[in-house]
Amino acid sequence: MDLYDCRQPPGPIDASVALPGSKSITNRVLITAALADGHSVLSNILLAEDTELMIGALRELGVSITLDRRESAVEV
Repeated sequence: MDLYDCRQPPGPIDASVALPGSKSITNRVLITAALADGHSVLSNILLAEDTELMIGALRELGVSITLDRRESAVEV
């Protein structure tokens, strides 16, 4: 197996990435946003029972999440 040297960026990352809706991807980005420093806006997320449960679990852990169902977006 080849090893990949993952280097830390020199500063904050400011990026936009468009991905198709997916429960597993949505749950992963919710966790990533919850662990990141600062404010994250996730748009075009897939709202399903799995992702709603993840949002509830993160809120129980003290993560501030605002959900906009109409826009399929969250602020973390």
